[in-house]
Amino acid sequence: MKVIDVQKAIEMARADESLEGWAIKDLAETQVKAVDALLLADHGIVIPEQNILYRDEDVAYDLEFDDYEWTQLPAGTSLEDLGELAKVEEPSPGQPTLKMELEVEDERALEWVNENYSSIKNIVTSLIKELYSSRSIMEK
Repeated sequence: MKVIDVQKAIEMARADESLEGWAIKDLAETQVKAVDALLLADHGIVIPEQNILYRDEDVAYDLEFDDYEWTQLPAGTSLEDLGELAKVEEPSPGQPTLKMELEVEDERALEWVNENYSSIKNIVTSLIKELYSSRSIMEK
């Protein structure tokens, strides 16, 4: 197995070169910036948590994320409550929509889905928006 240092591994990962077959010699004693640790993780190299260097000034300000009012939902929050929290406006005429088909094999589960359709629709719609937003941020 070939041996390289962490900095060389980061350079290779940035160049999208494979790190397969490489061993990193100074992994246990080298501090790695969080963004570089994520890059290495994408290439199959896991940096020990205690070796990840995190500094607030290295993190870019993100209006959507930083100005978001985070809340902790209490234990036992019902599906109806979650559906109300995630409630979305009905699309106006001409606005693009997507209909999904769910496969629910259990008859009782299907009955439950039908009874809770409105809440589930709100939650799934909100989830899709958040997933898309997160994906867009990650691609930047």
